Amino acid sequence: MIKSVFATTIETWVGILVIIFITVSLTIIIFSKINSLNNYIDSLNQEDILLLSRQEINRIEKWIKDNDLNKYGDPADTFYIGGTPLFDEKTGEKISRFNYIAKKYPDKPWR
Repeated sequence: MIKSVFATTIETWVGILVIIFITVSLTIIIFSKINSLNNYIDSLNQEDILLLSRQEINRIEKWIKDNDLNKYGDPADTFYIGGTPLFDEKTGEKISRFNYIAKKYPDKPWR
């Protein structure tokens, strides 16, 4: 059976429209995810983000051990209200142990 030129043209345009629809849909989804990620990053307090290498973490651990400090880098007999300095009961915010130590000692005595 031979298709008419009209039917072939319609099939071509339907195919093009389907491809355009899929492309636009995926583009919208991707850009909305990127926008969500950007909003999340903007909402973070940049001062709270510290990226520590494995080598730096190892140095901190060694410094704590060599100086007889507790696991938070404070004197061994330090008492914390709530049991840990990593949780602020007023704000409900938590911080990682190594970020806490890095912020507390900006001069980095473990180096």
